[in-house]
Formats: sequence, C-alpha cells, structure tokens
Amino acid sequence: MPTTSSDLESRMEEPLGALRAKLASVDAARIPVSVLCIARHGFATTRVNLESLYEKTGTRFLVIYVDINSPPAARHYLEECAASREHFFHLRVDEFVSRQTARLLVLDMIPTRYTVFLDNNMLFSEGWLEALLRTAEAEEAAVVSPLIVMQGGNVHFSGSRLSKTRKGKVRRMQTTREAPMSAPLESCRPEQQEIDFGESHCCLVETECFRGKAAELFLEDMHNAHSMAIPTHLLKHRDGHRMLITPESVVSILPIARGYDFPWLFESYNNLEMLRDSYACHQRVVGDGYGSSLANLKWHRKHLLWLLWTMARDGNLENPGLIRSEEVPDHLAGYDKPLADGIYEEVQTTILPYLEAHHPEHVQALKMWIYEIEDVIGCIDDKIRSPGADPAIATRMGLSIVICTHNGARRLPAALRAVAALRNEDRRPWEVLLVDNGSTDGSAEAAEAAWPRKAAVPLRVIREPKLGLVHARLAGLAHASHEIISFIDDDNLVPEHWLDAVGRVMDAHPEAGVLGTSAIPLFDSDPPAWVHENGAGYAIGHQGDGAGDVTWTRGYVWGAGASFRAEALRAALLRFGEPVLVGRRGEGNFASGEDSELCMMVRALGWKIWLDPAIRIRHHIPPERLNWPYLRRLHRGFGAAALDLARYRLPPPAERSQKKAPKVIPWPLAILKSSRRIWRRRRHVLRMLKGKDEGDPRVLEVEAEWGFLRALLKAPGRYRANMDFQSRLSREVPDRCAAAGGRDDVLPADRHAETATAGKAPSAPPSPQP
Repeated sequence: MPTTSSDLESRMEEPLGALRAKLASVDAARIPVSVLCIARHGFATTRVNLESLYEKTGTRFLVIYVDINSPPAARHYLEECAASREHFFHLRVDEFVSRQTARLLVLDMIPTRYTVFLDNNMLFSEGWLEALLRTAEAEEAAVVSPLIVMQGGNVHFSGSRLSKTRKGKVRRMQTTREAPMSAPLESCRPEQQEIDFGESHCCLVETECFRGKAAELFLEDMHNAHSMAIPTHLLKHRDGHRMLITPESVVSILPIARGYDFPWLFESYNNLEMLRDSYACHQRVVGDGYGSSLANLKWHRKHLLWLLWTMARDGNLENPGLIRSEEVPDHLAGYDKPLADGIYEEVQTTILPYLEAHHPEHVQALKMWIYEIEDVIGCIDDKIRSPGADPAIATRMGLSIVICTHNGARRLPAALRAVAALRNEDRRPWEVLLVDNGSTDGSAEAAEAAWPRKAAVPLRVIREPKLGLVHARLAGLAHASHEIISFIDDDNLVPEHWLDAVGRVMDAHPEAGVLGTSAIPLFDSDPPAWVHENGAGYAIGHQGDGAGDVTWTRGYVWGAGASFRAEALRAALLRFGEPVLVGRRGEGNFASGEDSELCMMVRALGWKIWLDPAIRIRHHIPPERLNWPYLRRLHRGFGAAALDLARYRLPPPAERSQKKAPKVIPWPLAILKSSRRIWRRRRHVLRMLKGKDEGDPRVLEVEAEWGFLRALLKAPGRYRANMDFQSRLSREVPDRCAAAGGRDDVLPADRHAETATAGKAPSAPPSPQP
C-alpha cells in the first residue's frame, strides 16, 4: 500500500513541527500568497522553475517546497534556496510518496490568504500572479486558474467543463472552442470564464476555503492523477465557491526529465496501483466517465513515453545536473500531440540499455508498459468503444500466469513455449510472470532467451531470493495485474485452450476461489508399474473421483495448474497472514503442503474449491524421481505438513450449522493415536525393514504417519497453537459465512507484501489428522 500522510506525520514529527513554527511567525498581512510547490515529472526542471518564479513575479510571496526524495542535484539546490532566499521553506521527505500525500503534510500550516498550487516544471509570463490576484479580488472568486500552455505556446488548459451525456456518462473537457487543445496560442482567442475544475499545474485558491478540512477536499486516494481537479470541483459544486480561468495570466509546462528521474517516474508518478486508485476515486466523486479508465491509463502511459523520449535526447540521460535557463527549448510540441515517429525504437535502443545498467529493477516494467500501450490498453479500449462490440468482453476477468522456478533453466523452455502458444478466443487480457527463486543456473536469462519475440504478451521476470515455493507464488500474486492467478510449475505444459477454459469456469462460478485441473504425466522412459497407482504423490492423473464443487469432499487441489481468484487469495492472506508452510527450498528438500494450505485458507473464508478434470496440463516427471525411496520421502513430507494443515480443519456445513466445533485432542493423546495407527500397519513396517515394500501403497501411508508423528514429537507447542487456531476459526466461520451469504467477500483484498519463489513437488493429500 502507498505511504499515507498519517504514516509520514508520525515519522516526521520534528521537521513538521519546526516548519509549523516558522510559518506561524510569518507576517501574513505583508505576504498575501504561499506557493506550494511539488514535483511533477521529476526533478530536472527544479532550478528553471524557481528562477522563472522569482524573475516573473512582482507580488511578495513565500515558498513551501515539499521535496519528495529528490536526487542530490535538486536536493542541494533546494537547500541553497532555503539558506539564501527569504521566506523559502524546504521540507524533505526521504521516500517516494504521491503528490497528494506530500500536499497533505503542510496544507493546515499555510498562513497566507491565498495559496498557489504549483508543479515544479512550470515557467511563467510577466505578471502572471498579479493577474490571478486581480481576478480573484474583482470577481470574488475562490479559485482562479491561469491559461496553461506547453512550452512554446500550444494550448493545454483553456477552460474546463464537466457535462453528462444522454447515457449519464460524465464528459470531461479542459479546453474550449476558442482555444482548443494543442492549438498555437497566437491563433486562439481565449476568454475569462467560469470553469468546473482546476489543474494541478498551477492554480490559485483562497486558503480559507480548505482551512480545517483539507483531508476531505484533497482526497489522498487521488495520488498523482487529477489531484487538484477533485478539490476544486468540490469547492465549486459542493461548497458553492466561484471558480474562473483568466487568459491574462499565462504559464507554460516544461515536460523534460533526466536519467536520475527514473525512480520517481516508476515508483510514484506512473505507479499503476496509484493510478487505479485515482481513477476509482475520480469516478466515485464526479461520476462514471465518458472516457474509459483504460483511456486514462493509456494517456498516462503515453505521457511517460514522452518523458522517456526527452531523456533520450540532448544528453539528458547521463547529465547529473539540473536544467539551466539556457538549456530550455523555445518550443515543445509536448505530450498533447501524437507521439513522435520512431519513439518506440528510440526508447528501445537508448532508454532500455541505460535502465539495464543503472536501474535494472525497472526494465521489465518499461517493457510491460510499452506493450500495454500498443497491444493491451488500445486494443481493449477500441473494443469497449466499438458500437458492435460484445459488452461482455469489457467485463471478462483477466488472467495472470505465474511460473515459479528454482534452477529450472533446462525445464523452462518447453514450459514457456506452451504458454506462448496459448489461444485467446475470448480476447481476455492476460500476462505471464516468471518468478525466479534464487536460481544459480541462469534460469531468468534462459527464460528470456526462450520467450518468443513475437509472443502475444511479454514475459515479466521477478526475482525473489527467499527460497520456498509459497514465497514464489505470493511474489507472483504481489506483481499480478489480473483477477485470476494461474500457478504453473516449470515442468508443466499447459494446453493451448488454457486461457479460455480456465477463464470460462471462473466466470461461470463466481463463488469459486480456486480451480484445480488434472495432469497427464510425461515420462522420458517407461516408469515403474507402481507410479500410476500412486500418481497423487507426483500430482498426476485425476484429483480424486469428484468434479465441480469439492470444497468439503476433497478440500484442496494440487498447486501445479491451480488457478486462484486473486480477490480470494489476497483476502485470505490479509485475514490469516503468511502461510505457515513454505514448500520446498531448493533441491533435496521434501517439505510440502503449501498448496493445500492456500486452498484451505481460501476455503476458511467461505469460497468454494472447484475441480474441472476436463482441463488437463502435462506434467513432466524426470527419471531421477521415479524411484521408491523418493516417493517414500515425499509422503513423509506430506505427513509432516499435516501437523500445520490441521489448523484449517473445519467441520462440514451440516455440522457447522449446528455450531459443532472439531474435537481438540490433547498432545499426548495425539501422539498415542498416531503411534497406534503405525502399530496397526506393523506388517508393512516389517516389509519396509526387509526392503520388500516397493509398490505397496500401505507403506506410503506408514511414511506419511511417521512424518506426522515425528513433527508432533518435535513441536508440541506448535501442535497446541494449531489446535487453538482451529478452535477459534471454527467458532468464527459460521457467523462470517452467514453474514456474507456463504462467501466472505466483504473482507478487503489488500495486495500482499512481496515474497519469493521456487521449490518443486506439489502437495499431495494431507494424510493423517490428529
């Protein structure tokens, strides 16, 4: 979750207190205006912005500059300004937060009658502030906007209107017929007029209008998009204040960035989660927009590409300094115009190598964003807007394929070829994420080399050093963009209809939190005869006899090929925390049960577990695993996992309706019962000791029981904690399920913290229960 202003206030108590004291000492009778300056596209324009402000402004003013983790060049310049300029107040925030969060830190401190909200990439015409103040006084307007152009004179903001179409959609306009978007200012006749919202680039607001109620006007969820449009809209349409634009005041946008601006652009300004929050908040306050959120998202992505293009030119990538006045171009067409020809090629050949060398953590994001603009956002948006389009397409859930690997360089090419060949008849949005869990064999590089250049979607690589299959899957969940998460192992081959088949089942059964499939084994040579009889240990064949709803008959599905509803999995993680079982951590480790735990966590919130054996993956089993000692060790791991899986053991619905809780067995008695189960199979134990047990499924039951008993003996405290957890859970579930109508879809689905990767063998049945 993004850092909030409340988070910062608790951590920045001392600098905020010092700033409050300084501002309280300002003589507001002599200084009518506070200029609150925040970063926009980055920090390269910091110097020219402030130099232009002081040069072109005749009225006395003070500056409150909230510095959002700027690079050294900008930070040092701002510190110099605070030391040398009167009434210049510099507040440093040492992390990337949203622009709205930065504003909220200081809004209740502003001492002057008026506040100018200003981006740090603006240049000014002579007398711009005096014109705003004259208009505010003469027209008794609480909000006044200047005419905003791109550097060189093309119109960007000349008057705003919010109107409703016949279908009730809100149409948002920010220019007028007299001064249309991107038109040269000299050819336009802009007029002073009433407007419906202001722009964050530059806007004068009477401070008293938001004093004491900043949080309810400057909604923090707006983050970086329309962050001044909502406050000014509310001031006019809710509070009844007058709002104007005056062409007597002209300011211009200078959209140029340098290489050191990459972290800001990727981590805050174009942060996808923040953008989604902003659009949702805008729709909640203003209404359902005429342009889809995809159109807005496409605008911001293209906006980013324009900035990257400016970085690729004039030595901006490697230049560590701030832009000086002599470096400001006379004219910029700006991002209001179509992107320049060849911009994608220039970004690919110039920006990507720079990122790989200096900010490798952002390379995959840039590749994905370019792909989104051209192949996903535009494509889907066209379909939504098309008069003949199927309206169901707009509501179909997207699907994220997450492939987890640990030292899988040899296995990955075949798995990736199968994924790249997927059909998408339903035109469903999808993506592919590879989670590399601490591999030492170049797995990520092998995957990128194997992924076809002309694949329908790019491959996103996520590196997670913390070993454990569950960490890998949760890392994939943390980075996934879509509503369905399909977990694929690096030795799985998915059928070409996977997207359509999985998506249709999940669309048809909204109550399903997880969907399991069946698996066809792939062997390099003829396997031993006993392999097919014991296929569950290898996660091959059918998952039991059931199909459809197996929530209370089977209770889990194999993790290889399992598809989770992201909402359900995130809600379960929020409710229960990280899973106890982490799965395999590297080679030679037989820990398991993590897939079963994820299923049971989802089930505990009231979601259904669904099984469709008609959807089949192919699962490659290498020869080194086709031996009896290996399978015995696997089952020992299954048994050990049962100790922790018992915490989610719930009574079936019939018993739950009668408020029956599972009987808790004391730890000594649990040991006795497990020992008795082994004693009853003593004949098979003798066969094991004699080495005559190969192929005997009863021996595998003994191994599972032995694994459980060993875990029980080693961890009495963990057993008691699991039983306490189970008792609490069984008491809570009836009320929660009843309140949610059989599914706990009222819990928040917050994004889980990033974790890790890899491991192998999937979970088999959690054999013994205490």
